[in-house]
Amino acid sequence: TVFAKTIQKAMVNGLKAKDMGLMNKPKYIVTRETHMPSALAELGFMTNDYERSLLVQDYYRQQGAQALFNGIKSYVDTQLK
Repeated sequence: TVFAKTIQKAMVNGLKAKDMGLMNKPKYIVTRETHMPSALAELGFMTNDYERSLLVQDYYRQQGAQALFNGIKSYVDTQLK
């Protein structure tokens, strides 16, 4: 979806992360049962030592929150006018 792609782009750019693409998971109730644009975002994997070292840092979590906000705002600004 456009919403998920917008979020993905903002997260990759904001976190300087590898783009692992989008996954369509239609059985996830969190996105299946909503009546508005929705997406799940992953900031990293706890099973990856490097990513876990980032996830425990306040600055990285803040960067992730900012990137997520930027993606949502970009979507709203361009799609909901």
